[in-house]
Amino acid sequence: MRFDNHDSRIRYYELLLEGDLDGVPARPLPEGYRFVFYRPGDRDSWIDVELSARELTSRSQGLEVWEKYYGGREDSLCRRMVFVENAAGEKVATATAYYDITGRDQSGSGWLHWVAVRREYQGKGLSKPLVSRVLRLMRELGHTHGKIPTQTTTWLACKVYLDLGFRPIPQNAVNSRDGWRIIKALTEHPALAAFTPASLEETLAVCLETERLILRDYVWEDLPNYFRLKNDQRTMYYLPDIRLDSCEEAERELREVLADAASPDRKFCFLHMETRDTHEQVGSIGYTVRETGPLGKLVDAGWFTYPKFWNRGYTSEALRRLLEFAFEDGGVYRVSTGCLTENRGSERVMQKCGLVKEAEKPAWTWHDGKLKTRAEYRLLRPEWAAK
Repeated sequence: MRFDNHDSRIRYYELLLEGDLDGVPARPLPEGYRFVFYRPGDRDSWIDVELSARELTSRSQGLEVWEKYYGGREDSLCRRMVFVENAAGEKVATATAYYDITGRDQSGSGWLHWVAVRREYQGKGLSKPLVSRVLRLMRELGHTHGKIPTQTTTWLACKVYLDLGFRPIPQNAVNSRDGWRIIKALTEHPALAAFTPASLEETLAVCLETERLILRDYVWEDLPNYFRLKNDQRTMYYLPDIRLDSCEEAERELREVLADAASPDRKFCFLHMETRDTHEQVGSIGYTVRETGPLGKLVDAGWFTYPKFWNRGYTSEALRRLLEFAFEDGGVYRVSTGCLTENRGSERVMQKCGLVKEAEKPAWTWHDGKLKTRAEYRLLRPEWAAK
């Protein structure tokens, strides 16, 4: 499985590690970089780094987080918050030697907070030197024991902490057992020998099941099947504008799909559809977020399946589950969809799933040399709840 450093496709669990601070090895930064402490006025630089690393989704959220963790305590940051600067003096990474701001931890442990490296500087060997420097700083501040809060979605950072000798806190190993199983599957770290690796279905945040189907997020290993599906002429007959003609096109598109799915602000929620018993590819189903308003997301839904699965109820089964996810978990308020009226199978799916017909547009588009009519359907969250 190939996942991004910060990947929202991964099922979310809170993780907590601990370790002694004596003997944390010093690791030098690569040439051209240096450590500097926080100076008054560095708040916006901190937010920029955290945004780039996808630890935050907006500048307003950054201001809220800053106020929650550091508001009124900025004087202490001059000896607790560390940045990595490049040769041009730009701040490209940060971490803080801090404490439990809730006050619940009375152990006297130091807490490592808000570790982040700008996206374009990830993979340049900055993480381990930064984390090592801040852990050693905790020891200089008088802490003999350190705790590190993290989460499964930043799995690669968790590997760094394990490499530095930190281990799951026993209670967290019980409470977030499946989270540690995900980390075991993604890192194969020897320190997690006691955990059985999670399956792909257990790892993915969006993995929906029906009586006969699994609907899940795509992974890179799906590329051959992704191309085969979107290159199939009968499957894509009514969707010629998104049919793919080459593996190179499929590779570019799947990279975009995976990058969007990894983002906290994903726009495309299209899922791989497979049978539960044999894991045979059935097709794809999902929606695209058109806009988001006070009541929720407005999305355009669609699907395409191999002909061998037509007229067997698979698509209706998948759409019912997708609608349940969209309205209950996906923050969706309105689902819009439609098809050419000659595509009777697809229109029957909409009707069987309770969608409401809004319009019929005669002579709507040219398709296969003919001018054809389109039917438009919708379903609102209150309508779905009433059904």
